[in-house]
Amino acid sequence: MILISSDSTCHVEDHKPIYGRIFRNVMNYHDGVAAVSDDTGAFHIGLDGKPIYERRFVKTFGFYEGLAAVSDDTGAYHIKVDGDDAYSARFLWTGNFQNGLCTVRTKEGDYGAIGPDGGLRFRNFGYVGDFSEGYAVARTGRGSAHIDEHGSPLTGGWHSDCTNFCNGVAYVNDGEGYYPIDRTGKAVGKIAFSQIINHTKGLLTAIDLNGNLIDFGKPVMKVGPSSDFPQSLPSWIDSIKANEWDSCAVFMRHSVSDANYRSDT
Repeated sequence: MILISSDSTCHVEDHKPIYGRIFRNVMNYHDGVAAVSDDTGAFHIGLDGKPIYERRFVKTFGFYEGLAAVSDDTGAYHIKVDGDDAYSARFLWTGNFQNGLCTVRTKEGDYGAIGPDGGLRFRNFGYVGDFSEGYAVARTGRGSAHIDEHGSPLTGGWHSDCTNFCNGVAYVNDGEGYYPIDRTGKAVGKIAFSQIINHTKGLLTAIDLNGNLIDFGKPVMKVGPSSDFPQSLPSWIDSIKANEWDSCAVFMRHSVSDANYRSDT
């Protein structure tokens, strides 16, 4: 299996580099092609570590369904494997193609989706995530919903929050907690979780209504409801805020062992 090296400068197999050079940064291979960057810019390489075209970009990402997201001084868009533009349109941001659709952010700031030709299939959402199993999570002032390839909400309408579909199931929250729905929008279970931490590739990590962290379907530890976490900054922050600083470094030692306190580091 080809992996990224520990310093993200090359690809390795059995702990040995697969080619004879290093880069500033590399991403995973997809169909034998990987996005990399060096002093000349960002581009794509083959398994031999050599560029597959001559162009250089500001950022490059992996190929999905034969197209890769890139950006340069003209904006964000997609290219084909030969390095040529897939279309002439430009956006503020582009995602990856899934089932012939790709989420984009238009130059006007709203979100929508395009086809391989770069034409907008729909737009005017506050946010649209990647498509998963035919639906994407979209957000507007009305809340969150699962939308199809035409931008139409799934039966069941708008919710406070939604997760992506995974193995035919997504979780939605109408204000009292998360419960599962199927791809028709029908509830297939009761409210079970107060928070969904991760729901991808058939794995669910969540906090149940009793404050238990659930991982792989089993309680792992008691974390308590989010209301148990400190809601205000410690008082010593005031002495920092009272002065004007060009820069400031704060060193903190995380020594609290109670399960209700977590370190992000």
